[in-house]
Amino acid sequence: MTQNSDFDSLFEEVSLSRFNLGQVAPDGASSPTYKLLREPNSLDEILKYERRMIIWRDNGTRCELTIVGSTEDTISQTAAFFISLMRPPTSISRLSISNEFYDHHPFNFSAADSRCFVDLFEALPSLQLALKNLTLSAAQSNVLATRLHPIAMTICDSNFVDGGNAFVSALQGRESSFGSLTFQCDLREVIDMDDDIFKRLLEVDTIKHLILPYQYVDPRSHELILAPFSTKADFLNYHIWSDTITAANLEFWS
Repeated sequence: MTQNSDFDSLFEEVSLSRFNLGQVAPDGASSPTYKLLREPNSLDEILKYERRMIIWRDNGTRCELTIVGSTEDTISQTAAFFISLMRPPTSISRLSISNEFYDHHPFNFSAADSRCFVDLFEALPSLQLALKNLTLSAAQSNVLATRLHPIAMTICDSNFVDGGNAFVSALQGRESSFGSLTFQCDLREVIDMDDDIFKRLLEVDTIKHLILPYQYVDPRSHELILAPFSTKADFLNYHIWSDTITAANLEFWS
C-alpha cells in the first residue's frame, strides 16, 4: 500500500458546508479539514504524514494542535480520545494537557474518562505528564496517584473537585514509589489544595521528589509557611523569600 492509499483509508476530507451552528467550523480554509474513517492504530499514525490539517469529530470538536469545541465536556472527551492513541512505538516522551485560553479559570477536564490515563501509562510508563490549568475529577486523581510504576507528573495551576482528597488518599495507600511530583503556580499565588489535605500530602513517604512553588501560603500563616520542610519525601525543592519568614513562623515550629 502507498502512503497516499494509507492516508485515504484513514481520512476523508470534509466540506465546510457540513458544519452547522451546533458545530465548530475551522477558522478559514488555510488547513484542510478531515474526519477519521476508523480509529488510528496510534497517534503516530496521524503524525507520520506531517501534514497541516484539522481533524473534525462528530461531537462538534476539531483538533489541529489545539482542541476547540463548544463545551468543556466534548473537548475533554476528544482529548481523552487522542490520549488513548498514544501507544508504542512512539517518539513521544512528554505530554502536556493544557488549557491555554482561560487564564484564571481552570478548564473542567472531569468529563475525560479516567481510563485514558490508565491506558496512557500502561502503554508509555516512562512518559512525563504535565497538567496545566485544569480541574480534575476524583476518579482521575485516583488513577494518577495509583500507577504501579514511578511516574513524573507536574500539576500547574490546576485544582481538584474534592480539594485533593482522592489524590492524597490514594498516595497514602501506596507501598511503592510514586516518583516525582511537581506543583507549579504560574497564574496563581498558591496551590489550590485544602490546607489539611496539603499537610497529609507532606506525610506521604512514597514520593521520591516533591517540588513546590515559591512560598506555598500567605506568610501570615505561621503553620504552613515552613510546613514543607517536614515532608517525608526523599527530596524537596521548595523556595521561600527570607523576608517572608517572621519570628512568629519560627516560634510556631520551635
